[in-house]
Amino acid sequence: MTIQQIITLRKESWCGVDYDLVHEWEDQFAFALNAELYYDTYKLRGGRILSRMPMIANLFQTNKPALKFRMLPLGNPPGDNKRNIYPIIVDFYLRSDEDLSRFYRSCDRNPVVYISSREIYEFLLMRGCPLPIRHLALSLPDKYRLVSLPPKMYDVVMLGRQNRVFMDYLEQYASAHSDFVYVYKGSDGYVDSRGERLGVLPDRASYWALLRSARVGLYATPGMDNARKDTNGFSQVTPRFLEYLAAGCHVLSRYVPNADTDYFELDIMSTRVQCYEDFSKALEAKMHAPIPIDSYTAYLNKHYTSNRINQIKNETIE
Repeated sequence: MTIQQIITLRKESWCGVDYDLVHEWEDQFAFALNAELYYDTYKLRGGRILSRMPMIANLFQTNKPALKFRMLPLGNPPGDNKRNIYPIIVDFYLRSDEDLSRFYRSCDRNPVVYISSREIYEFLLMRGCPLPIRHLALSLPDKYRLVSLPPKMYDVVMLGRQNRVFMDYLEQYASAHSDFVYVYKGSDGYVDSRGERLGVLPDRASYWALLRSARVGLYATPGMDNARKDTNGFSQVTPRFLEYLAAGCHVLSRYVPNADTDYFELDIMSTRVQCYEDFSKALEAKMHAPIPIDSYTAYLNKHYTSNRINQIKNETIE
């Protein structure tokens, strides 16, 4: 079956900056598969009437073969559980039998369900998942290919949700090194350690500009150090790891090894730190070391979005 549409939520008013990367994936999938964007009727199907009438809600969702990136496995309104829709689950942290049963019921008519996390994919297989699941890892859009190394302004940039252990390490290191400058996300935007406010990064261009300005990036998987309570012990690798590499940064990381960290080779492509002494030693070395651009290029070539598209093209979609 040929995919004819990519379902997108981008016209929904609540669909904010957290979906910007998803929209980039959608655009690249649509172009490469010669598919059109289909603007989802999410709000209509989630309304008071249709949310109670799943069979009627199906009439307000596309009937053409379509891919849909689903940020979470549950919480979508009825209408997506159809034989022509191929969901790609971005974040998955369900563990209880009750939640898993709800997930299975929400996708039991989909011909294929793509799971982005290798850790979750193997977990579901182990739990006897009755759905036709396949692993389709998250990726980096090809437009962010590492071509050359940008100039560096900051020693360290820590983007997104702040890992408290890394923040403690940064503050301890900075207190002993007056010339060390790092950037972190404060309560009202990004700030550097000198007190300069950098703003809220309103778009992907400003996000990438800051990312490329760092010599070293700090990356922790979501479930590490109890940073997120909703992960239920799971800790998948997010695209930010790929973004740091594509921005020409050395990466210091905190993670517990699992199938996802193995798949993305964090042990090879980053320096794992488990205590402050590890951190300070690695940071000293990486701030003055050249970026191994050839190995970065070879690695990223395996994880651009075009590779995921080719995977779908080469697999039999029933």
